[in-house]
Amino acid sequence: MISPSGRLLYVVANGIHVFDLSTGKRIQRSTNGYGYFNYEFHPGGTIQEEPEGITIWDLDDGRALGIRGQLHVLLLDNDWPDDDDVYVKHYTHTIYVDGKHSGDEGGRPWDPFNTVEEAHNLAWDGARIKIKAGSYPETLRISKRVEVVADGGTATIGQ
Repeated sequence: MISPSGRLLYVVANGIHVFDLSTGKRIQRSTNGYGYFNYEFHPGGTIQEEPEGITIWDLDDGRALGIRGQLHVLLLDNDWPDDDDVYVKHYTHTIYVDGKHSGDEGGRPWDPFNTVEEAHNLAWDGARIKIKAGSYPETLRISKRVEVVADGGTATIGQ
């Protein structure tokens, strides 16, 4: 699956791999059981999970109740001799920041980071960092190809 921008290629094969089409290099790979880009699956045997499909559809605008993300993967869970299960897993390339947030931080809409630096540390090439309007008095050096977007007004970094 190629991203709408034409810059990224997503491949499902023993996980999800993201390639930069301009360089041909893999820039991100899903994990299996942990982390932000967790695509947990258990291949092999009579009880196995298989990726069946992938689509890109930006649902971060709230039009799909309880679903966020841009990348959606269909997973078939074979449970021989029982009934099989089908799952849809949702992934986002957006990392959220809200300087007024306190509590758990994971970079997701419900538990954003409270500094831009934390979001940048998690980011990969091609990620989007969505920053809630406000002032972020931190020194930041951006060393990855990311899109930085203000949310709900102006976001000022470094003052």
